[in-house]
Amino acid sequence: MKKSLPASIAILAIAASVFAGSKSDVVTTINANNMHTLAALITKSGLVPSLQAKVPFTVFGPTDAAFDDAMKSMPGASDYLNHHPEVLKKIVLYHVVNGSIMSKSFHNSQKVKTLEGEFIIVTMKKNQIILNGNSVMANTNMRCTNGVVHSISAVLIPPTVRKMIGQSMIHPRTAVIKNKH
Repeated sequence: MKKSLPASIAILAIAASVFAGSKSDVVTTINANNMHTLAALITKSGLVPSLQAKVPFTVFGPTDAAFDDAMKSMPGASDYLNHHPEVLKKIVLYHVVNGSIMSKSFHNSQKVKTLEGEFIIVTMKKNQIILNGNSVMANTNMRCTNGVVHSISAVLIPPTVRKMIGQSMIHPRTAVIKNKH
């Protein structure tokens, strides 16, 4: 069966766009995919240039709804983070991993070291990837020019930050349970 030249070009263009991935870096991809709060926190933390570097990153990006839930469950957290930018930076970096890790590469009980320095624990349940006990990866494998973004259902809080700001401000819905190394 002979195909017309325009049809062949269209098929090649579609295939190229699927395999080439995005023309956006991780920061732009985060902002374009309902993770505006995370994008704002990356900016506020001064991490935009670092996360636009040409090295690959994996970003676990809480949705805006996840941040809304976290702020509702942690009264005073916003004020605390405004007065402690170093803590905000640690939280942001806890959502970033060196290298580009696609969802199919995760396995049960995997420990993933973040740029913050602490680990995220991966659990697999019924074809779901769960981070630190209760943050489910939803929209996965958003390819970027410098890595991949996976949106997640809850904000991840590093164990050292939990200790800094106190357990009274942390609610289980913020994905901090079962974070053992």
